[in-house]
Amino acid sequence: MRQVAAGDRRAFRVLVDRYRGPLYRFILRQVRRPAVAEELLQETFLRMHQGAPRYEPRAALSTWLFRIAANLCINEAETAHSRREALGETAESASAQPGPAETLERKEVGAAVEAALAMLPPQQRAAVQLARFEEMSYADIAEVLGLSVGAVDSLLQRARQKLRLELQHLA
Repeated sequence: MRQVAAGDRRAFRVLVDRYRGPLYRFILRQVRRPAVAEELLQETFLRMHQGAPRYEPRAALSTWLFRIAANLCINEAETAHSRREALGETAESASAQPGPAETLERKEVGAAVEAALAMLPPQQRAAVQLARFEEMSYADIAEVLGLSVGAVDSLLQRARQKLRLELQHLA
């Protein structure tokens, strides 16, 4: 990051190449729309570049980048919700995702899990994805989401409870 702050384009490219895949997967799971995910990914790297001179390595660079991405995803979820309300749509009519029953009928267990994840509030969904798919520790998740470790534990417990209820028909 010091090299990026000093204007080294090659260093910036190295970081983009290293984190593009994991960040894109994380963002896509959050927003579920590839075009929006790509846009938010670009915004994450733009903010990384702009913030490079102020970056202080109190946590891992990946943690800082995931925090930027998580905040952008949460903002996007709130904006999308506001747009749906302005258009008079409900979350169900705005989502083209099949319900868990239809998903089970099609025997797409993976799709049922994705749909259940999508139903979680943005912070819970982010916490689950960081823990499960990015294999981050509670301390790193707390840093990414700007919460205490105890709050992360509570978020994950509530998320698991909701997921268990949504997915109980798969057991």
